[in-house]
Amino acid sequence: MKALKGILSEGFWVLYHEEYSPLHFKNKVPVRDRGFLYKPSHFQGHPADAFLQYLYIPMVSFCDIPISNIKSHLNHYGSDGRNGKIAYGIGLTKSWGLDHNLNPVIYLVPGSQIAHSFIDKCVKGSKYHQEESEKTKIPGRYGIETYYPPSQMNISNGLINDNKENLYPYETLFLKPIGEINLDKPNIPSESISFVDEKEWRYVPNDASIISGRKLFHSSHNSQYYQSIAENAERAKNEVPKYNDLKFEIDDITHIVVGMNDEIPELQKHLKAEYEGKRGVNEDQLHLLYSKVTSYETLQRDFFPH
Repeated sequence: MKALKGILSEGFWVLYHEEYSPLHFKNKVPVRDRGFLYKPSHFQGHPADAFLQYLYIPMVSFCDIPISNIKSHLNHYGSDGRNGKIAYGIGLTKSWGLDHNLNPVIYLVPGSQIAHSFIDKCVKGSKYHQEESEKTKIPGRYGIETYYPPSQMNISNGLINDNKENLYPYETLFLKPIGEINLDKPNIPSESISFVDEKEWRYVPNDASIISGRKLFHSSHNSQYYQSIAENAERAKNEVPKYNDLKFEIDDITHIVVGMNDEIPELQKHLKAEYEGKRGVNEDQLHLLYSKVTSYETLQRDFFPH
């Protein structure tokens, strides 16, 4: 509820999200796994199967899903409430999204021809090779990764850079695998997520700083090195100045969802305090906005009761 009120008051906050590096789209995934990318958890297995590279991209994400079809999405991303899962959200017009440079995500099947076309355009920068050489600084162990500060992306010949001077096609900002399989143990899936069903649209600011990172989901005597990579990525994200909020107007709102019915009066009071007078909203507009407020509790009853 607090986050929803903040969005209604200030707009959407542009935050960093952890996304797979395009390099992980190289290997073909077995058909039995529906083309979903494997994501290991903390398990004992072969280290090569428990190592992932990420790009941290500042963004705001939306789903182009009708309310009647959001049950599975909210079951995964919703919060635990008094009577099971609850969710909060805000719907905006498609024209607002187009006016603010939102773009639908490009979903890729790992190992496909189009996936390879993206990978072939990626260029490892000089800092990547320097990073690799650091692994030999301590005999039998990796050294500590050198810190690379954030660097605002520069679009040149359709390529963008991260903070380690690696280059990627601009479209990398909007890439996502069609799905993900979480592994608790080698070859034993615990959960699968179909990303393509989310129909994600994404906003990425033009002044974005892309941060490179990697994670090892495995016990290792080189854990200090991988820990330094994680700490450096977090430091770089924290050093980036706050991005401008993504704003919208009252007429852009199509619906607002709170968790429970008894939260609706509280939100209406917030809307009255936020919009009446401050933004020149008249009484008719305010009452129309009230009519767009519903609860996840009501949605469960009316749209997906079973």
